[in-house]
Amino acid sequence: MIKVSVLTTVYNETWMQVLRAINSVEKQVTEELSIEHIIVVDNPSYKYRDNLYSLRDQIASHNFKIMIIENSTNKGLANSLNIAIDVSTSDILARLDADDWMNNNRLSQQLTVLQLKHADIVYTDTLLFIQGVKQPKYIPSLDSGLVKKGLPISNFISHSSVMFWKPAITEVGMYRQLEPAEDYDLWLRLRNQNRIFAYIDKPLTSREVRSDSISNSNLYYQIMMARFVRRINRTGQVGQTDISDIPKNLSTEKLHKINRKIKKFRSAKGINKALLGILSGFIFRTTLNDVYFRIVVFLYEVKQK
Repeated sequence: MIKVSVLTTVYNETWMQVLRAINSVEKQVTEELSIEHIIVVDNPSYKYRDNLYSLRDQIASHNFKIMIIENSTNKGLANSLNIAIDVSTSDILARLDADDWMNNNRLSQQLTVLQLKHADIVYTDTLLFIQGVKQPKYIPSLDSGLVKKGLPISNFISHSSVMFWKPAITEVGMYRQLEPAEDYDLWLRLRNQNRIFAYIDKPLTSREVRSDSISNSNLYYQIMMARFVRRINRTGQVGQTDISDIPKNLSTEKLHKINRKIKKFRSAKGINKALLGILSGFIFRTTLNDVYFRIVVFLYEVKQK
């Protein structure tokens, strides 16, 4: 029997979200696959901690076990994931955010691809559920053949969808404190070491977008950190990273203003979109990067036909 360690961190998610995630992991168990679900509580005042322990004791079985780790202080996502990796008892790891859930047979399908292709990381497409919208949005990823040229331009791998080989992750130094681009930084280091990426073009993970999620409320820092990890991985910088050039002292008012500009630009079309891009140097640079990425993807797809 093969064991997979699933890594989840909890901060302020509701009990219904956490329970949904855990139940979706438990459903991945088969006669050939056992699961160790490692949950790191990164919030000393998390109000559903007793629910977690109670659930752990109720559903513990030979093929599915929950391991709960409580951080005495808030350590952040990257450090919490490294803690989970350190205590995991399997060399096959899978990620799942506490407010996401796995779709049917995700782990079995990823494990098959991991073994057949001798891959170090396997990622999938995603279903995105947006608050207030009835129908989920299909978010396709891109073929692993684009990792070499496309990944250094844009991150197209959903963190919550991946399964990876533990020795490959530990050999590149695991996660670094580069939130909210800690996953992108890890993918780039794996890519730089010519690790094998594999892709399953199916939506095997579902994500729920909250109004206070990083991807919605912190667009500016998300883009800035993505630029930063691209630069440090392009130059080969390793070890302690210097992020002092990323401004963190912006006022709340200014940060919200920048985020509103980015959202407005993303929803605009035609001439309005062009004007908004020209009027903002930050957005203009981001747009050029997006255009370049689309060209790389287009040329790759043409070459494959």
